[in-house]
Amino acid sequence: MRSEELLLNAALRPGPEAERAWARWRASVSLDNAPGGLLRAAPLAYRNLAGRPGFDDADLDRIRGLYRKTWAKNQLLRAAAAELLGLLESAGVEAILFGGTALSTLNYEDPGVRPIGAVDLLVRPADAGRAETMLAPAGWNGGGAEIERAIRRRDALRLEDAVGLDLNLHWYSSPLSADDSSCWEHAVAVEIDGQRCLALSATDQLLERLVHGAYRSEGSMLWVADAARVIAAGQVDWGRLAAEARGRRLTVVVARGLRYLLRSGWAEVPGELVAELEADARCASGWERAGAAALHARPSPLRTLRIARDRRTRMRQTLPHEQVPGPVAAIDGLFRYRRRGELIGDALRSLGRAARRRLTPGT
Repeated sequence: MRSEELLLNAALRPGPEAERAWARWRASVSLDNAPGGLLRAAPLAYRNLAGRPGFDDADLDRIRGLYRKTWAKNQLLRAAAAELLGLLESAGVEAILFGGTALSTLNYEDPGVRPIGAVDLLVRPADAGRAETMLAPAGWNGGGAEIERAIRRRDALRLEDAVGLDLNLHWYSSPLSADDSSCWEHAVAVEIDGQRCLALSATDQLLERLVHGAYRSEGSMLWVADAARVIAAGQVDWGRLAAEARGRRLTVVVARGLRYLLRSGWAEVPGELVAELEADARCASGWERAGAAALHARPSPLRTLRIARDRRTRMRQTLPHEQVPGPVAAIDGLFRYRRRGELIGDALRSLGRAARRRLTPGT
């Protein structure tokens, strides 16, 4: 079992099972040099184990410090989210709170157990430029003249304020972009730090976590804990989830994520629905299957090309023509280049590195 899964077991399992998982995780990981992504579920494990009768581990005290740090930063980000939502509301820009900000606020009772990396807000593509323009005078910078170009190439733009807090301004709910009209139709009213706003429905929240887990598979597995929390709340419309997966050409990604949750026992997932989606996935187009496989491949130019091709195909099938980037722009967006010449230069350097590896013995 991988160290990430051991930590998740310590965070999510009950009683002695969590304690055994913690002991195995501690035997396999050094807290002094553990990567940050691995430790993102540590505050949740701390809350699950702390105070358990008969359980005593000196290392758990070190995790308490991480829990307190998470709690403090989350308070800052929640306050920032409320302020940002108020600014957008005053400008007539509708926004949806989602990602880690929404999950930590709505699905975790303890504000210190689920780290928020950045404020995540979703606006409609037509409002993205106006939203960025409104936020710049308030100290949120990073887009500038790039915003109009970014809207056709990416799914989000990262902004930062003067104290180093991050905002991801999204115009698509997923890096595997598709039509989000259903997200807006089913959004629910919530409140964060006194500011009323919209959030994704439980069904769309689960879909977003499954895609996020596939797309960010090289990083934290916190998406598993998030998905388990969303499912446990009992508000997921499984029929609509399957329909969204089919409509967005995400059956391969969604079926794989749900099968993992079902097999691991971390969440109660309808087995029949998973089997249906797996049958659909076997009939998916070659480009969809190649794109889904690329999400789990090692980083390389070929991996990015496959993801870009699948993303553009999905956008062509679900979005108006004017919102679909050209082939070069689609690749450009995933690599985050500012000038097209950088794309060509990086491609040549990648080919050079590949040639040197072939010519060097023992590599």
